Amino acid sequence: MNKLNQNSSTNCLNKAKIILFVLCILGSTNCKKGQDHYNVPDWFKEWTVFSKGSYWIYKNEISNKQDCTYVEKAPELWVYSESSKDPIYDHIVVTFKSPFLVNFTSGAGKDDYADLSVLDINSSSRALTTSLIVDPQYYSGNGHTFGVIEVFSNLTVNNSLYHNVYHTRYSELLYVNDSAVRDYYFAKNIGLVIFKMRTGNIDTMWSLVRHHVIQ
Repeated sequence: MNKLNQNSSTNCLNKAKIILFVLCILGSTNCKKGQDHYNVPDWFKEWTVFSKGSYWIYKNEISNKQDCTYVEKAPELWVYSESSKDPIYDHIVVTFKSPFLVNFTSGAGKDDYADLSVLDINSSSRALTTSLIVDPQYYSGNGHTFGVIEVFSNLTVNNSLYHNVYHTRYSELLYVNDSAVRDYYFAKNIGLVIFKMRTGNIDTMWSLVRHHVIQ
């Protein structure tokens, strides 16, 4: 292991260890009995929710530099409802300290549905859903396209082998001759293996070098 790799891992682990435990549960105390309450399925959390102490070392494929992404604080649970008569939906937010990621938000829906929105340093987009994992598809309409591009039984990234990797894409038409395209490669119990973004004068790609995940 070279000096750069050693420093990246050490700094990342030290940062993750000193983060204070924070858990925020909002909005549930005034809910009336009988309201339907929808939770993020446990099996979907294995793809999208990571605890304090987790970190990932990514390589920027443009600059060839490595940097650390780590969970900045404990996952936050937020609940949402339109009114006291409407269903309650859980949202779990994982906040990162990262050169390109801000947070993951897993939102619950009806019928065991949930989706993941990824906020990067430029914008937010949908990145994964329970329905796409069960039945990979690709959707388009109203200037947006979203879905699964490919599912890899095995994918090697930076000499590490990952299994059952879902490549999803979110594309949004911004102007007549410009669109924002984000590609996500997710592996269960690991998170993002590859992230790509192309829009305007931005063309970037981050690939996973190594990781330490706590769920």
